[in-house]
Amino acid sequence: MKTILLLLVLKICFSESVGDGLSQAIHKMTGNLYKNLATETINKNIVISPLSIHTAMSILKYGAAGYSKGQLENALGLKKVSKTEHLEALKNTMDAYENLNNENVTLKIANAVYGAKDFNVKSDFMSLVENQFDAEIATLDFSDKKRAVQVINDWAANKTNDLINDLVSEEGLNKDVQMVILNAVYFKAKWLKPFNKRGTSLRSFKVPKKGAINTEFMFLSDSVDYAIIKELNASLIALPYIDEDYKMLIFHPLESSSVKELENILFSSNKTIEQYSSELKKTEISLLFPKFETGSDMSLVKPFQKLGVTDIFGDRANFTGITDDNNIKVGDIIHKTKLTVSEEGSEAAAVSGAVLDTRSGPVRKKINIDSPFIFYIYDTKRQIPLFMGKIVDPSKDNKEPLHSLDNPLEKDQEIFSSTKASVDDDKLKPEDEDRIKFEEEVSTKSSTKVCPGGDLDTCIDSCDFETTREHRICIRSCARKCPDI
Repeated sequence: MKTILLLLVLKICFSESVGDGLSQAIHKMTGNLYKNLATETINKNIVISPLSIHTAMSILKYGAAGYSKGQLENALGLKKVSKTEHLEALKNTMDAYENLNNENVTLKIANAVYGAKDFNVKSDFMSLVENQFDAEIATLDFSDKKRAVQVINDWAANKTNDLINDLVSEEGLNKDVQMVILNAVYFKAKWLKPFNKRGTSLRSFKVPKKGAINTEFMFLSDSVDYAIIKELNASLIALPYIDEDYKMLIFHPLESSSVKELENILFSSNKTIEQYSSELKKTEISLLFPKFETGSDMSLVKPFQKLGVTDIFGDRANFTGITDDNNIKVGDIIHKTKLTVSEEGSEAAAVSGAVLDTRSGPVRKKINIDSPFIFYIYDTKRQIPLFMGKIVDPSKDNKEPLHSLDNPLEKDQEIFSSTKASVDDDKLKPEDEDRIKFEEEVSTKSSTKVCPGGDLDTCIDSCDFETTREHRICIRSCARKCPDI
């Protein structure tokens, strides 16, 4: 049987009113899909783009008929959404994102359809995907696997700023492929309140089945939207990007809970993201948040089958909206994502160092995201989850558990030494020499304690120096040495 292949590629580096039907449909699909993915990836990171999945599968839906169409409508949350409302909302959303792009926030959606040279596609379907989804349409000789793979991967690389350039392999394109439907989402944004790179330090993150691992944590001391959501037994933090319509929402289980319990409650509840977000209040906090780069490379066939979408993968597939050929089915749904979360913000804020200057001001609540959490990158204006997932292990590679070191102070001194060595390798400026000398003095004075004073606040209170530079160096040292924030 001939097949259709769906490929979804994403990259993240970090009102026009959209119909409620689109937002509700995406949320319904997201909750059901995530629950199925979570059961298969219990102790693994998950990164998906609900918007990308919904868009690509919608293109497929409009080419389906009969039970195939009905099953897709149900899984996509579109049973009660009219075709006109849905297509108009999708088109308005894509146009709005295209007009958004600037140096602070870039959000692009791209679609493409490649059909085999001898595959007869109905003109109505081609017109719909071209006009409603702004899709690129072209023919491709799938018998020339090397060339076909190159074309598809080049398209993916071009749409994701070269981050994803190996979407498919020659083994993934069999001789029966007749059509490839592609969707890519690219998102890059600067934090409204950037983390200062000088405050980044190595700290402990608790990974299930693995123990504590050492990974980089970013530090932010500022007024942030924060809440304890009692019914979730979790905290919620909202970190805005420069365009405040876009935020990263972080759901972190309290100590008495776990990410598994959080998943069960969050995705079984009838409450919306907006209802949870309504509990957020501006709070002065000192936040430690892991820096990470991760992604997912998965087939969505089984998750969609669990949602009741079964016909399209077998002999009962009905794609008479695409072609009169009755011998067509979906071969695979490939979803590939990459997510980078770092300190980067505007240039002025990144070099100011003000974020770590807490010598005066209100008492701040200590927040440490040091165990698995659920996140959303969320369009608050249109109520659309652009990306979401679960971070179980923020480290880029497998590192030895922290408990392999008998003395925690040895690890702290090891971190300091390696940092010093990397600086010593370069030609130092006078101010860098002063900083290293000062940090050596701080390290010597606190040789019997990992955290001078026993906690972050006490350590910071002791940073009473005449010059601003020395004061900031002391603050950074406290942020690095005090793990109990």
